[in-house]
Amino acid sequence: MDRPKSVSITRANTDAREEIKRKKRLQTRRKRVVRFYTTGIFLLLLIGGVFWGLHHERFTISEVKVVGNQTVSAQVVMEIASRHLQESYWWLIPKSTALTYPKQAIIKDILETSGYVESLNFKVNNWQELIIEVKERSAAYIWCATGVEQSCFLADSSGYLFSTAPTFSDNIMFIINSSLPASPLGTRPLEIASFQRLVLAIEAMPEILRTAKLSRVEVSEVEILPLGDYAFHIVERSPISRDQWQLKWNDQQDLSVVATYLAAVWSAADFIDQKGQAGAKLEYIDLRFGKKIFYKFTDQFSYRPGPANTEGGDELVATSSASSL
Repeated sequence: MDRPKSVSITRANTDAREEIKRKKRLQTRRKRVVRFYTTGIFLLLLIGGVFWGLHHERFTISEVKVVGNQTVSAQVVMEIASRHLQESYWWLIPKSTALTYPKQAIIKDILETSGYVESLNFKVNNWQELIIEVKERSAAYIWCATGVEQSCFLADSSGYLFSTAPTFSDNIMFIINSSLPASPLGTRPLEIASFQRLVLAIEAMPEILRTAKLSRVEVSEVEILPLGDYAFHIVERSPISRDQWQLKWNDQQDLSVVATYLAAVWSAADFIDQKGQAGAKLEYIDLRFGKKIFYKFTDQFSYRPGPANTEGGDELVATSSASSL
């Protein structure tokens, strides 16, 4: 007789538990809705604040300043930067703020405008002033195309050709001659390792000439021959004449050996005799063939070997040849 009552109680408990679960689900759903709307409102306020800040004049770059330039036109740099600052991303986000200005695009356009620009540094002052610091390249050499008149360029200390060379009444920089591509600006005619060897040779030339006891001479330029050989142009100055000849050697030769070989041939009796003849004019000394040294005078057409001793006692053969190399 008690069973119906037990069933009724069980059903009531089940209904109560279901009601509790339903209320919990409803509360969870309400929390999610509240969280969704709260997050949405926060994001809208955040985006609105960002847009307000990006368009507010307090955070807008209104002035461009160029520093560090000497050759590069400050006006050109400012015009390039100002043009980019007037643009926007997707017609919504201005490019004229400290957070959004297109730095890389400005750098690219400035570098394309002038080869003198080596690097650029950017700084925003007080959110409204863009300062562009220009580091310019310094010309270290004049680099000319061999056999092409008025085709010379300025090269920096790394061998990079960055501008057409102006015409000088007298050379104020060392001249390098070599074959060049059709459009050499913005290139390095030599690989870095080869150029470094060339620089070492150029810097060593005064000491090489002193070691060989050559007086009243100077090095005016160098020509890079095929296979990486050098032909340094040596100028002998005297009160009544100005003779020029070439000193040739290979870029792989030890510079101390070059100095020793040059001293040996310069002091060789046969060489001294020929150089002292009336009208004799030295055309070149060629040190590229080991201990066999070739030299040529413009009025001498004989081939005569002669002994010459190095400081280490090794015998060198100095010869004069009219054959072209």
